[in-house]
Amino acid sequence: MIINRFKAVIFDLDDTLFDHRHSVRTALSAMQKKYDCFRQISLDEFERLHIKLLNEIHVERILTGELTLDEGRAMRFEQAFKILKVNPTPEMKYEAADYYRKNYLQSTRLKPGAYELLEEVKKTYKTGIVTNNLVEEQNRKLAECGIENLIDIMVTSEEAGVTKPNPEIFNIVLDKLNCSSGEAVMIGDAWEADIIGAHNLGMKCIWINTYEEIRETNGIAVEIATMEDKERILSLINE
Repeated sequence: MIINRFKAVIFDLDDTLFDHRHSVRTALSAMQKKYDCFRQISLDEFERLHIKLLNEIHVERILTGELTLDEGRAMRFEQAFKILKVNPTPEMKYEAADYYRKNYLQSTRLKPGAYELLEEVKKTYKTGIVTNNLVEEQNRKLAECGIENLIDIMVTSEEAGVTKPNPEIFNIVLDKLNCSSGEAVMIGDAWEADIIGAHNLGMKCIWINTYEEIRETNGIAVEIATMEDKERILSLINE
């Protein structure tokens, strides 16, 4: 009889379990309807600009504690306005940030197939989340999406004091799950943060390619297009 060596499955949250991209695109579409300048570019271009600004400000300014979420969001849209040749007032940038946030929150959902996969994984394995975000923000997503009872442990970069791909944050979640890196499978969408970070510790990795990136995986991870491919993902975990 072959005994599976894995004890735990660790997930990223945003764009792996939680459909962050859906919420973002819904909110950005609403922004285009409200502000003329954002209609100068397509939704896809607006999304790419937003991702660039989000990555810069969220990682470098918010997760370091330099800015609050509200301040970072306002700065993000201030820069977006300026790139599109609009000089916003302080009131305007905060109004835009609040409008984006309202529409983002109204479109909360899991990635298609995520709940069903979690239910199956939870029957056999310990489950964890490791995420580059703030505790309150990520707890809200778990609660609103109804998956709190399916997750044993969540570690955020805010509480860890480091962000993925730093090995320390992965080691914290492994310790909490009481398993070694060789006994855990990592499932995530961010190649550098999730996959390379986990691979460097010796974890088996499944890459959910949310943004349809073209890259050579070189045996580092198995690429999956969607969380709806439950049987394929379960077979990779169980093999």
